[in-house]
Amino acid sequence: MTGTGPRALAVFDLCDTLYAENTTFGFIRWFHRRDRRSGRLALLRLLSARWLPAFWVLAAVHRLLGVDVSRRLAVSTLRGAGREALEAAARDYAAGPLGDRAVSATQARLAQHRAAGDRVVIVSSSLDIVVSAVASRLGVEGIGSRLGFRNGLCRGRIEEDLTGRKAAVVATLVARAPERPVVHVYTDNLSDRDLVAAADRPTVVIPAGRSRAGWGETDAAFLEL
Repeated sequence: MTGTGPRALAVFDLCDTLYAENTTFGFIRWFHRRDRRSGRLALLRLLSARWLPAFWVLAAVHRLLGVDVSRRLAVSTLRGAGREALEAAARDYAAGPLGDRAVSATQARLAQHRAAGDRVVIVSSSLDIVVSAVASRLGVEGIGSRLGFRNGLCRGRIEEDLTGRKAAVVATLVARAPERPVVHVYTDNLSDRDLVAAADRPTVVIPAGRSRAGWGETDAAFLEL
């Protein structure tokens, strides 16, 4: 896929690109269900209940102010959980229920890059414990939003959020490479427009049921699922 020259860098988004799932909510929901944390699971269900006015209020806040209150509340339900337990659960989640949500077309692209000897990195706003578990399973690198811990217990908040910062992360990877690599990017996320614009060979993933609306003028290739 990459030809001769420096090893290429292939950057993949995670949620709705490699897997048809919001892995932050998916993992947290699965963790509470598995450990029978009924109260915290009930809160997550309320956050995703489209028939409640609160859902649309939080969605409007996210859209207008860029503050994802639902995500913050979801992450807060992990407060007090042990690091080892969460990391083990993330590995089980990646090996089990998440695998059923794999997107074959993008997974195939990832496999092609690996076979070509390219450096493959998943860069996602999802929780770092989930991104690391998925990356390990796929045999690639992973960078995610850092979940906070103190004395081995989860603080219930993200301490380093990659939302809106992926382009800077990838720029650092490029700067540290021995030679400037050809950068491939695969994402469905409109918030990654700056990352797509900076890539040498960007591919915009269009999940089933979505359109290209919002991407405007772009030189990216489109992969419709």
